[in-house]
Amino acid sequence: MRSFRRDQPLSTHIRLLTGRMILTWSYRHRLPGPTEFADKHPDHSATTDTLPFAITNLPCDRFSPPRFLIKNPHSEGNPVEADSANPTVKSATYCGLGTSEGEYEMARVDFGPGYTKGLDLSNPDETTLEEKRGFWADKIGARNGKLMYPVSAYSFLLANRPDMLKYHLRQMQYLHAVPETNRLSLPVTTLAMLHWYSCNRVVEGIIHEVRASHSAGASKVQVNEIFALAFMHSGPSGFREVYDQAFDYMESYSDPQDKLTWPEGWDPDPEAFRSGLDFDNPDFGPGEVDLLDAWYAGTIGYTPRSVKFLIQQNPRFLKAHRAKFEAALKTGGLPKQIVPYILIHYNMNRGFREGIREAALLGKAWGMSKGHIIDAVTLGTGYMAGIDGVYIVDEAIGDLLDNWA
Repeated sequence: MRSFRRDQPLSTHIRLLTGRMILTWSYRHRLPGPTEFADKHPDHSATTDTLPFAITNLPCDRFSPPRFLIKNPHSEGNPVEADSANPTVKSATYCGLGTSEGEYEMARVDFGPGYTKGLDLSNPDETTLEEKRGFWADKIGARNGKLMYPVSAYSFLLANRPDMLKYHLRQMQYLHAVPETNRLSLPVTTLAMLHWYSCNRVVEGIIHEVRASHSAGASKVQVNEIFALAFMHSGPSGFREVYDQAFDYMESYSDPQDKLTWPEGWDPDPEAFRSGLDFDNPDFGPGEVDLLDAWYAGTIGYTPRSVKFLIQQNPRFLKAHRAKFEAALKTGGLPKQIVPYILIHYNMNRGFREGIREAALLGKAWGMSKGHIIDAVTLGTGYMAGIDGVYIVDEAIGDLLDNWA
């Protein structure tokens, strides 16, 4: 196998990694996973010599952001750990890891997500070849040697603007920083983005989020409920890409042993979606418009103008659409709150003011906290809408958030 030279650009290294060569390189240079780390360090301790770089993913909760190690020439004695709220010395270990001779100290608790293996986020202005090798080894190894999204996106930034990738990864640690208690976590991002990618035909994003959902603990029923909700929005045009990307994977999908966990009060509730309409009858029967009005009055507090419009102009189409809405989560896999969460993200990215407001009101009626609403808005800001997308959110629900009870 052709060897790597330090003076070669990363692009040259990448071109060498094809077929079996990718797998071999990934295995030889990949970082140890949590189990391997524990096997090599049964006392869960290590010296700085055993760590390949500053950011390290230790055998802790897979969705909790790890601390990072920084040079501390002024420290004496044992290494120290800082608390995120008050970065002063509290103890000498984090998940059992220690360092020697006080050369390093633990910095902020919440700096750097667990998927930044290899990159030193404490120094965005310099990215070494060793950092890139470590990052690539982890990412390609986790994908069985395939150069696929989002690694393809990361590769462009590593070659051209690695500082922007590091700033992005810094920012993503705060994706679920609100609320401080009863938090959501990475799986809700994965499921929301699977919906978005399916609706918008983001080819490699679809299979990436299916794989990530499986890794996070989502059951096949739960993933298919996201696809059901996405199909309601995209129709067949979006699912041409879903077929190409996910058909074979879903066919052999086996439920993972670890299950998704949700905040307190987030539970499946298919009955919450039901209005009482008879969907076997394409027409609104006697009293059925009142039933639909009552469902909206009991959730968001009013019947949306869009619903009133279609009742007048095309009631059969509206009723058929409502059937899809009530059926999407009828298999009881996901908590009902995932629907308003996704709708906030979806409508924020489309700039639909009323859709954002209706989703937030539905979420409030179903027990979402103000922090959970902010979490959905944060996701929309970080993925696709950007900070300019917050203007429409403020117009839509700024008053609700100010007076949230």
